[in-house]
Amino acid sequence: MLKNKLTISSWNVHGLFYREDGNRYCKLNDPDFCENINSDIICLLETKADKDDNLCLKGYTLLKKVARPRKGKAIHGGIALYARTNVSKGITLIKGNSSEFLWAKLSKTCFSHSSDIFVCFAYNSPIQSSYSKSLKSELTTLEKIEQDLSKFSNSGETIIMGDLNAHINENDLDFISSDHVKSLQDILPNSYLADNVQYRRYCTKKNIKTDEYGKRVLELCISSRSRILNGRTLGDTLGKPTSHQYNGSAVVDYCIVSNNMLKNVCFFTVKDFTVHSDHCPINVCLSLNFSQVQQKVGRPIPKGLHWNNEVQKCYTEMMLSKEVESNVKSFLSKDRVPQRNGVDEATEDLTDIFNNILDKLRSHLNLPKGNRFKSKKRKRKKSSLGFDSECESMYRNLIQSSRSLSKGSVNEEKLKNYYGLKKQFKKLVRKKTRQYKAKMLDSLLELEDKNPKAYWDIINKFKYSDKDISDQSSNIPSDEWYNYFNKLLNVDCSNEQDDFPTGFNVFLDYDIHMQEVLKAIKSLKNNTSVGFDCISNEMLKHSSVNMLNCICKLFNIILKSTLFPSSWTESMIKPLFKSGDVRDPSNYREILSYDLNVQIGNTYSILLNPRNIIPT
Repeated sequence: MLKNKLTISSWNVHGLFYREDGNRYCKLNDPDFCENINSDIICLLETKADKDDNLCLKGYTLLKKVARPRKGKAIHGGIALYARTNVSKGITLIKGNSSEFLWAKLSKTCFSHSSDIFVCFAYNSPIQSSYSKSLKSELTTLEKIEQDLSKFSNSGETIIMGDLNAHINENDLDFISSDHVKSLQDILPNSYLADNVQYRRYCTKKNIKTDEYGKRVLELCISSRSRILNGRTLGDTLGKPTSHQYNGSAVVDYCIVSNNMLKNVCFFTVKDFTVHSDHCPINVCLSLNFSQVQQKVGRPIPKGLHWNNEVQKCYTEMMLSKEVESNVKSFLSKDRVPQRNGVDEATEDLTDIFNNILDKLRSHLNLPKGNRFKSKKRKRKKSSLGFDSECESMYRNLIQSSRSLSKGSVNEEKLKNYYGLKKQFKKLVRKKTRQYKAKMLDSLLELEDKNPKAYWDIINKFKYSDKDISDQSSNIPSDEWYNYFNKLLNVDCSNEQDDFPTGFNVFLDYDIHMQEVLKAIKSLKNNTSVGFDCISNEMLKHSSVNMLNCICKLFNIILKSTLFPSSWTESMIKPLFKSGDVRDPSNYREILSYDLNVQIGNTYSILLNPRNIIPT
């Protein structure tokens, strides 16, 4: 499958980590934050993350993480580059020793372009920052980028994206305006390429003065024949501000492309301002063809019904319906061969009877088909302890205020209102957190002797509240995982000899009776997870007598065949990262989740366990 549009984004996130109620949280675990990330390639700038921090993003491969050398306790700068799995194979990282920018090469073969495309993602520290002042004796970030640009421009096209912290007046040009004058043709050599840009850039901020960084960016554009997309491209023809600080708004995030790449630019946009950063994401869409590989998709984790009195009543009624009784009689009357095909067929037929009842039960209770419930209106993830309706209301007001900055003109009143609300919101969250902790402490003192279970539930809630829940295994494509585990687990054991005894054993192999089935089902626990067949323990416990006869018949077929049904051997594998490269499958420990095995299979195992005790 070919896709003819490639989107690349850059976003100064102003730190990926924040602290609330004494715990350190990552924005990548916040659904609201991740809603703003939907490009094929995304670079997060000023991550303020340490080299050991986990920066995995669901659905993306972490290509590179750059951390600035730490000075003291505070962490500054940092870059994290991500790409979708179907795009990452065509991207090659170019080695460099800078913590302010990184280069990536888009292969011309993978993206069907005439030449390779070199993309630079950069975070240029403010000119007055202590870090910039400490580099006065060295080349600046923009000077280093210009050196690399002159090298890579000879091998392909170039793109520069990121927070350059440069202020440029719209009247200052990034090209030579009189370069195409005919009178110069006799003077200039024949190999000279004149700038032929016929339109200027626009910016909503008219009174901006071009600073030192801005002059350096303009010189870079002129020397490399590159063009700034802000304010002159479809999607951002007015030069929308990219940064909203408490003291004003400005365009400081840029996308600069080589002149020959302009024909491949579909649009350039500055996305809406959000509460997660003081910068807006910038996004460029390029007309490039690349193959979109269909990844292997695993089976979703099943979810059963929430069992209650209403569900139990409806289930009992449907179990006694004529249609179910007819299906049960058909199952009991059919002869089964005690071989692989007969065992799997009988298991599938019995599962279908339960699933038909389950579908009708969901339809009767107005629940959606499949494994999931109706999605409720999503609220902000309550990472903070004590986040109540008052916090939720103020948070919604804060979101509305941030959206007003993205619509219409930005003035001091809007900025003052937004940052005032943000300050009040943080103050309210801290207050609610203190109140919540004080309340929980009083509850612990009361519950320690009266209710130990509730006591330890509260302790564990505090203990694991700052647990990192991001999934490192998302850095590896699903088809690569499939091939790795397929090779690891499917080992040829044909040459090995079994030492198990053969023949009939009077103490183990006698027919299974209804009393044994009833005893095993009664021992099942309630409120447990369901298997891949979505049959819960409660459904087995409230089944009719004829249905239990079907289960008993299935167990005897399995016992006589000495074969376990194929569907009962399936399990969920969860890769658990150990150490090393997150993109290497061998650096993960495979955890098999047997909780997802079918409950009927668990019942069969429980039933056979007492038979292992042979009387002497």
